[in-house]
Amino acid sequence: MLPVAGLSLAFAPRLTELQLNEKLRLEHELTSRARFELERGSAEATGLSGAPGPTKPVQLITDTDLGFDVDDVGAISVANHLQDIGACELLAVVHNTGFAKGIGGVSVVNNWYNRSSSVKLGAYKGVWASSAAAQSAQDRYTTTIETRYPSPVQDSSQVDDAVTAYKAALSAAADGSVVIASIGEPTNLRDLLKAEPALFARKVKQVHYMDGGYNFGCADANGGASSPYLGSTAGCAGAAQYVVEHVDAQAALPTRQLFSLNGGDVLSGGRFSSGCGLGPVKDAYQIWTGGNSRPSWDLISVYFAVMGTASLYSSERQGTMAVDAAGAETFDTANATSNQAQVWVDGEHNGDVVRRLDDVICSSPCRGDTPIGACAGYTMNSGRNCYGARGTATSHGATDLESPPSSSCGTMTLHECMKRCDATDGCEGVTVTPQPGGLVACYRKGAIDIAKCDYGNAWGFDTWVKKPIAVGQVRATSAERA
Repeated sequence: MLPVAGLSLAFAPRLTELQLNEKLRLEHELTSRARFELERGSAEATGLSGAPGPTKPVQLITDTDLGFDVDDVGAISVANHLQDIGACELLAVVHNTGFAKGIGGVSVVNNWYNRSSSVKLGAYKGVWASSAAAQSAQDRYTTTIETRYPSPVQDSSQVDDAVTAYKAALSAAADGSVVIASIGEPTNLRDLLKAEPALFARKVKQVHYMDGGYNFGCADANGGASSPYLGSTAGCAGAAQYVVEHVDAQAALPTRQLFSLNGGDVLSGGRFSSGCGLGPVKDAYQIWTGGNSRPSWDLISVYFAVMGTASLYSSERQGTMAVDAAGAETFDTANATSNQAQVWVDGEHNGDVVRRLDDVICSSPCRGDTPIGACAGYTMNSGRNCYGARGTATSHGATDLESPPSSSCGTMTLHECMKRCDATDGCEGVTVTPQPGGLVACYRKGAIDIAKCDYGNAWGFDTWVKKPIAVGQVRATSAERA
């Protein structure tokens, strides 16, 4: 759906979307072109629709309200996976409500990807959504994943306030380099713009908002003094209006503002019930959805922030956004000179976008020995089980390099599995299955023909294939590596 000039987006519902089940998700079948692109690995390198990906890692800060809904967990997983494949560097994650355990949930997800110390954390410490009732409403899964997957941070008392965290991350970044994914209420952005407007203008290149009535309207308060979910709007009211009006498009390095309401009919996470993945992201989705799927609002916004606004069969709609004190939005397409745009996914490709997002959140963490792009030398083919001839059965897209052929070479990190492949002559990739603790069972493969591997009945498997060597480079032999 594309907006028309003057369309009011006041209080676009976030939580009154129908909780559609897995059957609806599966009705969106992957198109033949998208399947071809996935088999070639182009989605990992460029974005699902073949649009060019980032030429260097995007400097990303994510501003989340993790706790009330589960798509924030998926979004933080997306950011971490994209860093694993070299598309971004996650500089900081800040939490934007008074839910004390929210930043602890962030810490759990980052720790799962072995980033408990490299990503700066911060938390809003004001009154918004801080009451006892609001704390309870936002704790649908957070306490559970913090208990199951201990991490260094449990609550906001252990981290800096969000503005301090923002200042540290921005000050260390190059001018005009930072992209912010705002996937909750813009309380922290308001406070940052009041405290450090010059720093913001100098450092921030883009802000990607997941907007609408829940986030911009202080959790669907509809201009009233109280949210039906989080109580009093004190500390939040008017934040969206202030932020949108005070991001300076006329600065020496103008900041673009991009608005996305996509996701209500893009239902991700259902694949977890078909056997993919392990860990806190899966657990959070299973708890929140009861084994079903959930709209992908926040995942899409983070994906756009890193891979670009054309990366999910999507395009920009130029115009100017006006936000009133209640958070109601009007987007005027007649005034397209404001350095602002909405971003819309082509609804005919919703199923393709679901498939891509599920690929990402189901994948095992890389856990490499370099902070950015440790698994960038391989392309992920999610749900592909590649193996050789077994008895009288013919090959399913590969030859087995283990002995016996059906065995693994051990349980290890995904990155270590790739290193084992690199040290094995004839190894073209690895098929992996998730194991507890963020590890994988590693199966080295040769002569991979990804189109002939099992797919659709193998969600517990991923096959990562080596990317072609650039001109002038030579891949070392096992003897040379020894």
